[in-house]
Amino acid sequence: MAALSLIGCLPPAEAKRALRTRAATLEGSVAGLASHRRALAESGLPEVLTLELDCPQTLQEAELAWVRGLIDRIDGGMLDWPLATRRALLDGMSAP
Repeated sequence: MAALSLIGCLPPAEAKRALRTRAATLEGSVAGLASHRRALAESGLPEVLTLELDCPQTLQEAELAWVRGLIDRIDGGMLDWPLATRRALLDGMSAP
């Protein structure tokens, strides 16, 4: 998430690419956690003993929804940052 503080330095197309990569990573992680939890449930383990997997899965699902929303906002033109903004951000980063 720390990389989001620098997203304005990227052109929107590159930012979308990075967000799509993050979404794919989250999708894989969520699927893995869900599969693990299913296997544990099928083995007879009570749900209360899998709560430590439920929490990160739920958090990652929420982050995934948020990342997808950002992508949709960029695609829909609701979130944009012009070249001048990117240059100002980059200039501010290089100031002493």
